[in-house]
Amino acid sequence: MKKNFLTTEFFLASSTTEGFFSVFKDLYNPDKDWFCYILKGGPGTGKSTIMKKINLKAIENGIKSELMHCSSDPDSLDAIILPELKIAVADGTAPHILEPIYPGVSDSIINLGEAWNKKLLYKSKDKIHELCSKNSLYHKMSKKYLKAFGCAFSESSKIINASVDYNSLNAYCERLTKKLFKKTKSNHEVSYEQKRLISAITPKGYTFFDNTLFNMSEKLFVIEDNFGLIGSYIIKKIKNYTLDKNYHIITCNSPFFPSKNLNALFIPDLKIGFAVKTSKEISEMSKNFISKKITTKRFLSPEKISSQKNLLKFNKKFCKEMYKESVTNLKKALEIHNQIEKIYIKSMNYSKINKITDKLISAIFKNTLYNFNSEILN
Repeated sequence: MKKNFLTTEFFLASSTTEGFFSVFKDLYNPDKDWFCYILKGGPGTGKSTIMKKINLKAIENGIKSELMHCSSDPDSLDAIILPELKIAVADGTAPHILEPIYPGVSDSIINLGEAWNKKLLYKSKDKIHELCSKNSLYHKMSKKYLKAFGCAFSESSKIINASVDYNSLNAYCERLTKKLFKKTKSNHEVSYEQKRLISAITPKGYTFFDNTLFNMSEKLFVIEDNFGLIGSYIIKKIKNYTLDKNYHIITCNSPFFPSKNLNALFIPDLKIGFAVKTSKEISEMSKNFISKKITTKRFLSPEKISSQKNLLKFNKKFCKEMYKESVTNLKKALEIHNQIEKIYIKSMNYSKINKITDKLISAIFKNTLYNFNSEILN
């Protein structure tokens, strides 16, 4: 199977056991000559479609793109990043609201709502209010189930942490880093960390972009760990080492306790990747690209685990049910969102949106700033 190095896929936000988690602040860097076009407008205004058209143009021109999917609807995009051009285009609407940092200098707002037929839209205001309220309710219910999941998982995590032989684990991490970086040296003067999400909890269930693993990694280390805790510990050790050595890295927070756990790390300069594999992650297709498997059972005390097996079994069953209910509510929220989109789509003038899209694409690939001008809407 041929690798495609042109496109990688991530999320920038997700519902998690800790609530809504976002790394949108890592979308672009205005202090390093980046520019971001922020798309504003309601559902059905064409934000995701515009970004998909930009991606097709990038592929045409052999330009690397990074697609940032929407965790509420993985078939839609929240953003597209073109690192070679230092340009990002992003959905700036809730729940990940974006506003210009240096307006007109490093970022600009494109208001797609200018293409609405406002009179037609206003006729559906009561229905829109009703549907938006339902959508919000389903998202709140999903978050409650995930929070309950987190409580049980946290108790199991305490048992796992108490069962880890950290002396052995630390010694292993030291050997691993020395072996990996013995003959390499960073070309950068300072370290740099980008944050992404390679996985998210979505209406389709737990979604993990394993294609990104092998698109970015000539050497892929998969850490087999059912709880993800030891795997996260190993990745954090590697992260600290690489940052000390001034490497540029990409780290991915896990949607299960994102403030504490990482489930992937990439070192682009070395084309090395690390990922934690639980029962949910990494498809059969990825097996051909795994350079090394790291098993974590050897760092656990079987006696300590066995003494708490009943509680672990109960928590696992409870977590499974809470996760299932959370995803069910995300599905219902998406169904409502699609109904809202249909109302907005009927009120849109897509010939105006197409003009905006063409002008934006021309500006991006001709390296000229797109100065939004409402005249093109007339």
